[in-house]
Amino acid sequence: MTAGTYEERNKQNHAAFAIDTALAFATRGHQTSGWLFYGYVFLLGRPAGMHGEFGEEVRDVHQHPEWSRFRAEGEVAIPLRVPPRRLQRAELYTPRDIMSAVQNRVWPPDPSDIVDNEAAGRYRPPEEIMAGRGMI
Repeated sequence: MTAGTYEERNKQNHAAFAIDTALAFATRGHQTSGWLFYGYVFLLGRPAGMHGEFGEEVRDVHQHPEWSRFRAEGEVAIPLRVPPRRLQRAELYTPRDIMSAVQNRVWPPDPSDIVDNEAAGRYRPPEEIMAGRGMI
């Protein structure tokens, strides 16, 4: 799983967008068709150990300082199975979609197909179960 993040260069922050990494990975460098899944997993903010229901920020400099040189990648290790209720939608991208976007200077590209769990009523947003609290 990938996430957008900021990369520090010469004491300035630059955006590193998750869709660029996700598209390159899903399409094997824009050579084949691939699906992107939009959803969520829960992170503890510390190593998850053997608790497969939680994701873990493998590039977090606080949890894994030996990976700090890769921190701009925003990578998250996730459980093998993400319940469908946590997947908002899936989008299919083809090499033609990507080449068209590059040629027309429109980014990100439009997907060839979309499976929308939210419209189908199967997606449950995390706000439904998260209990946000103020400072205690």
